Amino acid sequence: MPTWREILSAGIALFIIIAIMLLILQIVNLVKITKQKKKFSEIHLSLKPGAEVMISNGLYGKITSVKDDIVFVELAKGIEVKASRYSISRIISN
Repeated sequence: MPTWREILSAGIALFIIIAIMLLILQIVNLVKITKQKKKFSEIHLSLKPGAEVMISNGLYGKITSVKDDIVFVELAKGIEVKASRYSISRIISN
């Protein structure tokens, strides 16, 4: 029969293992989020008229003009939408 000290030390060891696993998970998530922020920052700063883009809701179009935080995207001939610069999720071609 295990003594109370053995049970306590096993509990502490288990707690330490779980804490280390959570710390590793947090570090991995932080690195992933940092990379994603950098990628989107580069995308949003490199927007130029003529670039084909995908808006976050899945619409594809060509940028006609960029003004501060607003972009105008031509979805089809004669159909232009005004969108936030930050709603662009991918640049298809420049």
